[in-house]
Amino acid sequence: MGVMQRILAYCLLGMTALLIAMGGASYALIAHLEAQQVTATLNALKLHTQAQFALLGDIIRQEELSLQSHWHSALPAVLQQLNPDPFAASPQALSQIAQDLHVDAVYLINRDAQIVVGSISQERDLNLGTVSSVLGDQLKQQIGSGQHIKHHLGVSLRTGQLMLYHYYAPEGQNYWLETAVALKPFLQRQHVLSNRYPLFEAWFKAGAGGVLPINKIDILLQRETGNYSILTERIVEQKAATGSAAPTEIAPAALQNQQGHYSIALPLGEDMAFANAVLAVDLDLSAFQSAKRTVLIVLLLLWLIAMGATTWWLRRSGRQIIATAVHVLKQYAVGQQPKESLGTCWLPLQQYALAQQHELSELARLQRVERTEVAYAQQQKTQSLEAEIVRRRDSEATLAELRLGLEMANRRLIEVNTSLIHEAETDPLTSCGNRRMFEQMAAAEISRAIRYAHPVCLLMLDIDFFKRVNDEFGHPMGDQVLIYLADLLRKQIRPSDRLFRWGGEEFALLVPGVSLEQGRILAEKLRQSVADAVFPHQVPLTISIGVALFTGEASVDDWVKRSDTALYAAKTKGRNRVELAV
Repeated sequence: MGVMQRILAYCLLGMTALLIAMGGASYALIAHLEAQQVTATLNALKLHTQAQFALLGDIIRQEELSLQSHWHSALPAVLQQLNPDPFAASPQALSQIAQDLHVDAVYLINRDAQIVVGSISQERDLNLGTVSSVLGDQLKQQIGSGQHIKHHLGVSLRTGQLMLYHYYAPEGQNYWLETAVALKPFLQRQHVLSNRYPLFEAWFKAGAGGVLPINKIDILLQRETGNYSILTERIVEQKAATGSAAPTEIAPAALQNQQGHYSIALPLGEDMAFANAVLAVDLDLSAFQSAKRTVLIVLLLLWLIAMGATTWWLRRSGRQIIATAVHVLKQYAVGQQPKESLGTCWLPLQQYALAQQHELSELARLQRVERTEVAYAQQQKTQSLEAEIVRRRDSEATLAELRLGLEMANRRLIEVNTSLIHEAETDPLTSCGNRRMFEQMAAAEISRAIRYAHPVCLLMLDIDFFKRVNDEFGHPMGDQVLIYLADLLRKQIRPSDRLFRWGGEEFALLVPGVSLEQGRILAEKLRQSVADAVFPHQVPLTISIGVALFTGEASVDDWVKRSDTALYAAKTKGRNRVELAV
């Protein structure tokens, strides 16, 4: 970039910065003027409203003199009507008193500052409510003192009208006499307002001498029950709790729709109102807002122009610098020196390029050495992997042989274990369960019977006169008889029933799921089958059976003992019979 181009760019940037500064100053000046105009307008409105309220106070005080003179003449007769029990007065009587006193309404207030009865009510003993807390404290302190409390402004909760209230405490009495006069008819009688305007609106029709145009204006009385608009004669905002702090004088709120919303405190004094008066004003600030918006748009345009010019200059200069730097780096990359003189400003770049050239050469050498070392290491690793593969193949073959031998040994061990378990739980002669297996199965049947409340019977069987078989035919024949008997019994029972050899010629039979009577029937069937059978020694045999139903015995031995006792009874009663355990 040439020298003239640089000078032109610097001048453009300087002028843009100056215009931006001037725009900012203009915005600040407009804001300052706006604040001054708002303050002047609000002060003028405040003074104008206070003057109107002062005029209202003078009118009220003049009327008070004539009202008090009338009261002095009419009060003795009024008090005579209220004695001896003022709170027993009817609303009609109070309405007559209101006419005698030339007022709109009359109320009686007790020492607790509660309105007990009034001329507006058609019912007796109706609590009409309480007065404000500030007025209530004053009434409580001066009750029975014969004092007057001057007129003050208030709002009627019944009609919503602005009223003038007056209070009198009869001397030595426990009540207050309150009178109320509607303010709007009162002022119309005084010829202050015409009938064309609502109350107080004429104050602002003549203008208050303000600087700024006014969109909306209102006078509010901040009461404990809500804010009352004097101009519209209605409550504009209800309050959730009693008490309200006075507004900040000339306190601007947020601008909305080009309107400035402001509130101004208007102290009226206790002779005018037991409340805070507020002047609520909406000023038209559209002219200032338009001016400030115009200045902001101009500032934004100038800022965009400055940013665009700066960006263009930086991009143009940057492209030239980048092109020169790339050209220098390419020449050094191929091992050449630039032929043209670049000046001292490019010396750091040339030094950097030379350093990069030496670094690339050293890096190429290190890469060649590294490739050689990697190739050698790869060759060594390949040879090592081949040797490892051969070792693994040999190991896998050996492992396969060992695995085959281990599987054969496991199968043999399983067969031996199965045989040992069978031999440990089975009688070798009759293939029935032995006594050890009986104890395990009997304990399991007892647990099942207790858990599910299922019946289970135990049959103890014994061959009658079996010793004669061994003595006459020999022990081998006796063994054949035992084997034949076990096979005969197994054919007569269910798959769920289990037959055990208890010892010698005695057998035990577990029959789950049957009652004692069903167990007896099964025992008779078995006894008859044995009596009708032809045994190997061709001599008839009989058996005796004892049947015991499980009844919650503590152990297997107790259950067996009951069944054994029944078997003994069958033997005693002649054998070849079935006896039931008790």
